Amino acid sequence: MYLNRHTDIKKVLLLTAVLGIFSSSSPAVWAAEAEESFIIEEIVVTATKRGSASAQDVPIAISAFDASRLENLGASQFDQWAGQVPGLNFEDWGPGDKDFVIRGINSPTGATVGVYFDEAVITGRFLENSGGKQVDFKLHDIERVEVLKGPQGTLYGANSMAGTIRIIPEQPDLENMDAYIETEVSKTVGSGSNNLTVNGMVNLPLMKNVAGLRLVGWKHNDSGYIDNIRYNEQNINDADIQGGRAILNLQAADNLTFTGMIQTQDVKLDNNNRITPPGVVSIGSDGPLFVLPELMGGDNISTEYVRTPWDEEARIYGLKAEWELEKGEVTAATNVFSRDIDYIFDSTPILIFFGVPVVGITRQIQEREVNTTEIRYASALNGAFNFVAGVLYQKDEIDFEIQVITADENGNPIGTFSRLDEDDAFNGGNTFFGRVLSVESKSKAVFGEINYIFSAAFSGTIGVRYFDFETQTISANTHPFGGFQGLPIDFQNRSVDESKTTYKVNFTYQPDDDMLFYVNIAQGFRPGGTNAVILPVNVALPEGFDSDELTSYEIGTKVSWLSNRVLFNAALYSTDWKDIQSGNNVEAFSFTDNLGEATVRGLELDLRYRPNEHWDVSVGGSWIDTELKSDEPSTVGDYPGQKGDEFPNVPGFTGFFATSYRWDVASGIEGRANLDYTYRGSSATEYNDAGPYHNELDSYGMVNFNLSFAVDHWSATFFLRNLFNEDEEIDILEDDQEQRASIILRPRTLGLKLKYRM
Repeated sequence: MYLNRHTDIKKVLLLTAVLGIFSSSSPAVWAAEAEESFIIEEIVVTATKRGSASAQDVPIAISAFDASRLENLGASQFDQWAGQVPGLNFEDWGPGDKDFVIRGINSPTGATVGVYFDEAVITGRFLENSGGKQVDFKLHDIERVEVLKGPQGTLYGANSMAGTIRIIPEQPDLENMDAYIETEVSKTVGSGSNNLTVNGMVNLPLMKNVAGLRLVGWKHNDSGYIDNIRYNEQNINDADIQGGRAILNLQAADNLTFTGMIQTQDVKLDNNNRITPPGVVSIGSDGPLFVLPELMGGDNISTEYVRTPWDEEARIYGLKAEWELEKGEVTAATNVFSRDIDYIFDSTPILIFFGVPVVGITRQIQEREVNTTEIRYASALNGAFNFVAGVLYQKDEIDFEIQVITADENGNPIGTFSRLDEDDAFNGGNTFFGRVLSVESKSKAVFGEINYIFSAAFSGTIGVRYFDFETQTISANTHPFGGFQGLPIDFQNRSVDESKTTYKVNFTYQPDDDMLFYVNIAQGFRPGGTNAVILPVNVALPEGFDSDELTSYEIGTKVSWLSNRVLFNAALYSTDWKDIQSGNNVEAFSFTDNLGEATVRGLELDLRYRPNEHWDVSVGGSWIDTELKSDEPSTVGDYPGQKGDEFPNVPGFTGFFATSYRWDVASGIEGRANLDYTYRGSSATEYNDAGPYHNELDSYGMVNFNLSFAVDHWSATFFLRNLFNEDEEIDILEDDQEQRASIILRPRTLGLKLKYRM
């Protein structure tokens, strides 16, 4: 079902027929009586850091997916489940290069959504235009995913200003051995070969009820479907992703547990996923140095001049101790998250922009390491008063290097980068420009929340977080345009130091076990930083920028009906965003500054219904209204945002529908059919519609379908992703530095998955 101006009635009829087939197998399905087997299983979350609770009992807007729901969706990566969360959107430039957006709080300068893998902070850091935004770990053997919507500044701190995403892996079973192996073969329309995925798990109780080890591994080979007509190569965007995880759990005493974790993932992309769409002519030049012909784009056509590989290594090393006391629990966790990216993009358009019509590449190398230690105490007192309190220390180090060199007609670099003047491209060499940048950030925080039960139905929570943040940046040119010409290397040092306090107030009214109402006022923040001030040309940029912050006012309800066969959640909110960190552009060079204020208002609805033991239905949506409260200053560029403009890449409406049907095919054989639909409304890529790079993104919808059969230890799943092969643009990239390029939905993929579990 594709609900925009291209709607095809045949698709609507086909979907109706599919649903009708399954409906006819159970004619009384919608009149079923409430039985225990019909209820929707609760998903237990740990979002409040005060122990476990049902997601329906937590008085904040939270969406949670357990392993069963992820399996129904066939989801092994972020974009395969995100569309089923009201208020969650994302910008996607390929594996490992995504920007998560919750409730419309979108900014290209840094993450507004905090991301955690268990206790490890893995939030992306948007440095320059090197990509490498949010890491995209494959989701194999995952216990649950939690999406906390609205500011989470008190418990989760920096960058959780719009919300927090938590990925919780399955833990070792200390009693029973377990294992599975799963393989998937599929074919994408227009691809050169089959896609292949293999993943598996082994759980080993090393010492019963004392120690256990859980090992998980995965490998994904996704075939490319984009053809480059510049250097005449087909299926250029192959992807090879492999990784693994080991978790060791030690029950040192009845009340003391130690958990160690190592996770790795390597991503290798032959080229990026950008295409030059039909009707768009690529950037070119007719001399005087070289003839760089303009080429017409087309379906799944790339016209980039160079090859754009991406090589990424991500690692998590974690250690956690949990000590249960008579009146509470102490949790201490220390984690190291490292991510190294070696990335190439086409710099020919910007060279043409500066009057140098030469084929060139920009190689960007980024090495990042985040060390985080948190210690907290969650009380478990018998009275009306309980609390959680903790301290955090985090150190974030990034080494970043840019190398701009010439490339040949086949898109490959000519030679290697050089710091020597004799190798300068204007002197017959191959090097245009080089720069290094090192950033070290340190933050310390003290946080806590106090909960008080006023009566059997009424309770309140007050939270506060104080943080101190400092960052230092050292940068230098390693090869200026034209060479050093006898001048020494110029190192520049910039620093930012600030502190801030954020607050939260929550009141909850729960008249019975099936109904909850809450009012939540919360603040979130994002630390400030410095701009790269050493550039290849004489351009003055601000040295740094301050933190921005927002305050959200929210009312919500969580209701269960018909003996927990119906779950309904709703949230209405208004958010004030101040000192917005905005990405700006001068002479084709980007920088960050604090600009103005904005307001975001929204409504989220989420309904899940299980009429009987066969059917499970989910439907939901999000309405968002974003608005700049004042004009951006002219310093941001020729076309600054105007008062009343909507945020870029934030659709006014998104929605989803999913239904799953289970039945007994024959004795011992269970069948399951799952159909899901996601819809994203229209949006634009920039504030000001008068700008030359303001592009409209049409609304689109996508349908997925899977059919599974399980018998004994075996299961087989036939699946269709992007059932109707929609090819809509999910993002458009265009500015002074690059020609117009589109990111489109991956074409229809048909496949078969086989799984064996002990």
